[in-house]
Amino acid sequence: MFVFVKHESQMEDSEKIGKILPTDDNDSNTLSRYADIRRSPSVFRISRRKFMYIIMLSILAISHGLMMTPIVYIMENQQDASQEVLDYMFSHFSTIFMFSTLYFFTYCAVKCGRPYAPTELILPSVAYGTLWCIGMTLFFVSNHKLSQTVSFPITTHLPSTIGIMADVCLFGSIKGIKNITYAMTGVGIGCVGVVIVALSNVAL
Repeated sequence: MFVFVKHESQMEDSEKIGKILPTDDNDSNTLSRYADIRRSPSVFRISRRKFMYIIMLSILAISHGLMMTPIVYIMENQQDASQEVLDYMFSHFSTIFMFSTLYFFTYCAVKCGRPYAPTELILPSVAYGTLWCIGMTLFFVSNHKLSQTVSFPITTHLPSTIGIMADVCLFGSIKGIKNITYAMTGVGIGCVGVVIVALSNVAL
C-alpha cells in the first residue's frame, strides 16, 4: 500500500508540470507534445526514480532478513558455540564498522575527495548510530528470546509505522485524504499481520 502514497515532493512536481503546460489551444504541436503530461496526474504511474527506490528497498529487506543467519547458524550447529547472543555483538558491530568505513572511502574516491557531508548532519548521524546500536542489541536479545518468526515482523514493521506517523503528523510530507488512507491502510495491514504471526506461535 505504501507504493501508492505520494509525498509532498511528488505532488509539487505535478503542480510544477501543470504550471508549464501550454494554454494556447491553437498550437496543436505543443498540445500533442504535452498530452501525456496532462493526463498523468489522474493516472497512477511509478516514476523511474521511485521504481529504483523500490528495488533498492527490496534488496535492503532481503539483506536485513539474512542479517542474523550466520549467528543463528553458528549457535545451532557448533557444539562449543556460546548460546548467549550478546557474545556475538562485538564481532557484528566490528564488521559493520569495517564495511561502512570501506564504503565511505569508496564514495570519497568516486566523488574525487568531495563527498556530500554537511556539517549540520554530523551530530545527528552520531546520535542515530548510537540509537541504532541500542536498537540492534535489543533486537538480537528479543530475537533470541522470542524466536525469529515473532521478533522479525515486529522489528521490521514498527520502524516503518513510526516513520509513516512522523511523515503525517510531524513533517506533513504526506497530505490528502487519499494518500493518508493508503498510508493508514498499510499500517493497519502490517499490524494485523504482526498480531497473527504472534498468535500463531502461542501454545494452545
